[in-house]
Amino acid sequence: PATALSLTQPRGHISESDPTGKSQTLETGRTAMGWNLPPGSYDIVLCVDFIETTGGSSGRKQELVKELQRNGVTFDIRKLNVGDFLWVAREKVTPLP
Repeated sequence: PATALSLTQPRGHISESDPTGKSQTLETGRTAMGWNLPPGSYDIVLCVDFIETTGGSSGRKQELVKELQRNGVTFDIRKLNVGDFLWVAREKVTPLP
């Protein structure tokens, strides 16, 4: 079954726990956005850093692409500034005529 994704956050505040588990509220100085993606309105996509698919041991890196395709994983290869892989919810949109 599909799952709805949503994010809501009070305006200008973030609640988090410190290392001791004590809850804190931080003033962010910016307005938080709220959004909702109903079931069926998004695709889950794995973003793969291009370094993971090029250069070095190319045979092994091409095996990653083949394995993702074999398992039906929707993925994009791009430059990621932090990390090698990133899961995203990509909203399905209808192109304008």
